[in-house]
Amino acid sequence: MEPSRLRGFLRYGSGGKAFHRHYKTFARLLPQAATHLLDIYDGDPRLIWRNQRDVEEVRRRLDAIPAVGPALARMAVLILARNYGLLGGKRARQQLDVKPDVQVTRVFRRSGLVQLGATDDDVVEAARALAPDFPAALDAPAWDIGRTWCRPRQPQCSACPLRMPCPQLGVRARI
Repeated sequence: MEPSRLRGFLRYGSGGKAFHRHYKTFARLLPQAATHLLDIYDGDPRLIWRNQRDVEEVRRRLDAIPAVGPALARMAVLILARNYGLLGGKRARQQLDVKPDVQVTRVFRRSGLVQLGATDDDVVEAARALAPDFPAALDAPAWDIGRTWCRPRQPQCSACPLRMPCPQLGVRARI
């Protein structure tokens, strides 16, 4: 497919809405990702995780795909293990990390679980320390709090389930 046609499809192909807010970047990286899957895995992405119990290896393989990156790789291994019983299923829980996206990171920073200038790795390490048996268990609740109450602007601290213990670090106006 021509690059301009792919970009147009990603921009308007979902009922007139973009498939992703970064559709231009995705349109540039999608052909690279397809080439990577064809060259390395003979076009079969299941070969990334098939017969594999090493979570780090699968995460590394996913991260190597253009447009995936470390955050999506963490989320993908979580889904593979939790939802499909792959990579050792429940036995892999200790190796499954939070996806330190903008929502999770904001909640961890404002709640004081990590310092305000913390990196993605700091967020992952904090989750490992808080829930060593299953660090990724903190992912969905932190994401939901970040998406629903702990908004970047005008956070709804008074309605947040963490309102009592949360020091609301970096929150400009407490509501």
